[in-house]
Order: sequence, then structure tokens, then C-alpha cells
Amino acid sequence: MKLSYKKKLFKIIPYISMCLILITFFISFMLFQIKSDKKYVVNKLESQSKVCMLTFDDGPSLENDTDILNILIQYNVVGTFFYVGGNIENNKSDIKPLFDKILANGSYIGNHTYSHSKYVMKSEKLVDEINKTNELIRNTSSELINASIPIRMPYLQFYSGIDDALTKLNQDKLIGGYLSGDWDFTKYGKDEIIKRYLNNVEKKNILIMHSNEFVKEYLPELIEKLIDKGYNFATFNNKSEKYYMNYGDLAF
Repeated sequence: MKLSYKKKLFKIIPYISMCLILITFFISFMLFQIKSDKKYVVNKLESQSKVCMLTFDDGPSLENDTDILNILIQYNVVGTFFYVGGNIENNKSDIKPLFDKILANGSYIGNHTYSHSKYVMKSEKLVDEINKTNELIRNTSSELINASIPIRMPYLQFYSGIDDALTKLNQDKLIGGYLSGDWDFTKYGKDEIIKRYLNNVEKKNILIMHSNEFVKEYLPELIEKLIDKGYNFATFNNKSEKYYMNYGDLAF
């Protein structure tokens, strides 16, 4: 009887071990998805004056970004374009004039990873992609060879453990901001998107937009309304008189 019990026990041990492994993996996965309470995500520029930052994700798109830049130039304001490394490579032969025009305006270029993926439990991939995209940005413009390049995560994904990647990258912050839903322009429309930005600019004055064909539909009116409210416009370009540190400092 005892021997039979031992045989049964030996048979179920592998299943118990497998269950424990799966439970451990699940707990680890959930912990990595929990947002860290460490402060490294900045959402605003803290200043004594009224100031905001216009930022544009997911480019470069030669046509759309040229339209956006022309609007910025028209209103004498600046912005920051957070570029995906893969998109830089896809436009490699035509991208330098756009970079030059962005920097000449006093605007700037940031890093939005290489593949715009999700990086939970993929710290090594994240570090490699940010380094690769930084290299592509710097190789496109000699002005940026030794420059500090701000980083924004795709989908604003900020999870526990991401600070380890930042340590490897010698970075202490990621750029967040306010998302209006502008990527789904057909759902929300111009008026709703503009209203959302204006209603939230005091709390999160780093405004996140996207390099798509819809930006030119709402950007001029948004800029006009922000100017009417007395806002200045800051950039991450430290060679510009509108460099953000001339207004204040980044805050969490």
C-alpha cells in the first residue's frame, strides 16, 4: 500500500513542479507590468510663466512632418519630434533636409525607440533599440552628435523594472505628457481634440500629438488658442532661445 502511494506521489511531482513554475512566471510577469512608483516620467514643465511643449510622435513622415513644421514656422513656435528609428531608416535617403529644417527652426528631435514595440520583460531589447535610434539620429545630423536626446516610450508604457534599462542608458528620465486621442481623429474630431488639450494644459503642459495627416486639421487653431491664453512654447533644443530650461525645469 505504501509503495503504491509513493508511486502515485512520484507521478504527480512533475505536475506540481510545472504548476509552481507557471505560478512563479505569472507573478513575475504581473510585477513587471505594474507601474513603478519611482519618479522618472516627466509630464510637465514647471515654470513661473505660462509655457507648454508641443511634441509629435511616430515619425518621421516626410510629408506630414513638413506640414507640421511649416505650421510651427508660420506661428513662430517650436516643437519636438519623437522619431521611430525604423522610420528614420526607411526614409534614410531623404531625411537629412527635414532634420536640418527642424533644428534651424529651434525645434528638436527625440527618441521613440526603433520598432515602437512593447518592452515588458524585454529590457535588453529596449536598451539596444534606444541606442540604435540615437545612433541613427546622430548620424543624420552632425549638430546632434554630442547632444542629449530625450526619450519617450511607445504607448507611454512605464512598468516596474524599466529603471534598470534607464541606468544602462545613463538616463534619469523619460518624457511623458498629455494624450488627447488625436491618433483617432475620425472618432473624436477637431473640436473635441482641441478642447481636451486646452482643458489639460495646466496639469500636463507637455502635449503629445502624432505625425499623421490629421494634425494640420487642428494644430493651427490649437496654437492660436494657446497664444490667446498667453502661452509660450518651449523645446528640448538647448541652442534655441526657447529651450525649456530658460522657462523652468521638467517635473513629474
